[in-house]
Amino acid sequence: MEAEGAVEPQPMFAMAPPAPAPALGMAKSAMRKEDVASEPMAADLPQQKRMVFHEGWISLKSTEPPATLDSATSMAASLGGYVESRDAGSVVLRIPVEVFRANFDRFVALGTLVSKELKTEDITDQFLDTELRLRVAKETLDRLQTLLAESKDQNEKLRLLQEIQRLSQQIELDESRKRELLKKASYSRLTLSVQPFIFDNAGQEEPIGAFQWIHQLMPTRQNESVTGEALEMKIPQGFVDLELDDDELPWAAAASDGAEIWARELKNNPKGDAEFWIEALRIRLGKTFAKAEVSSAGSWKVLQLTSFDAVPYTWLLATRSNHCELQLVEAFFPGPPSKETHLSAVLSVLQEGSK
Repeated sequence: MEAEGAVEPQPMFAMAPPAPAPALGMAKSAMRKEDVASEPMAADLPQQKRMVFHEGWISLKSTEPPATLDSATSMAASLGGYVESRDAGSVVLRIPVEVFRANFDRFVALGTLVSKELKTEDITDQFLDTELRLRVAKETLDRLQTLLAESKDQNEKLRLLQEIQRLSQQIELDESRKRELLKKASYSRLTLSVQPFIFDNAGQEEPIGAFQWIHQLMPTRQNESVTGEALEMKIPQGFVDLELDDDELPWAAAASDGAEIWARELKNNPKGDAEFWIEALRIRLGKTFAKAEVSSAGSWKVLQLTSFDAVPYTWLLATRSNHCELQLVEAFFPGPPSKETHLSAVLSVLQEGSK
């Protein structure tokens, strides 16, 4: 959720990662009172525009999570950003602050949305406080070094050396903290996680052995245990042929938004017409979906299954048969926008039939 009253930031310089910054110690305890300069106030620092850090989290579902993460990485690079870290299911991206908000929803559109969150933090005061601490520490260090050069007492020199060492470490930590704040003001952070669509139809008891293959079907092409010959179809508008050079794999085509269509030819056993098989599919698969709708497209019978997800996907199955073969076409639409874009093209192909 976005913080209220957030002010649009101005880009700063990207620097290195941070280190924690402890408070200033008792550096001036080793100094003579008359040598201590008055500490500057925050108001003494130059006026500057507010520094704001945006951080977003997006969780998506996708038919191909690695490909979705690759797309997000490429998009970040095109915006002038980079990858901070990546694992099998997520990526952390740093994106220039001036383009982050305008492009946030472009990353959402890479898959089916599960959740998203966007927060904004004003880090101006943190930066000014760090600047002030550094100024005081550096001025104090200069005076300690002057005192060390003037001192004649060995015990006092030892105390001064200890204070100089401690203060030098403090300055190094604060410099690192300053660099990290500048980096945060320059590059917003986006954590994008992508999970696969999961459909578990295994373990269903099936009293009729000839229907067991139905329980091996999945809304995506992740499971190829259903054997059959590839059934080449006309490529729907908006799709490209995946050109799978394996006769044991179904013919397949895909769209840029994750929609897919694939087709195969099975043995028509037991022998049934298109209506018989679409009803068999509806009875065995429909119980795990929010909605199951049957319709026709030319000589095909069509079953559309809509998931229970907050952003539901649609799995389309179409059957057509003759005496010996059962033709099965499946299509996957990762969300309502994808279905709205591609459904009519897929149905048009079914109207025309296979090649």
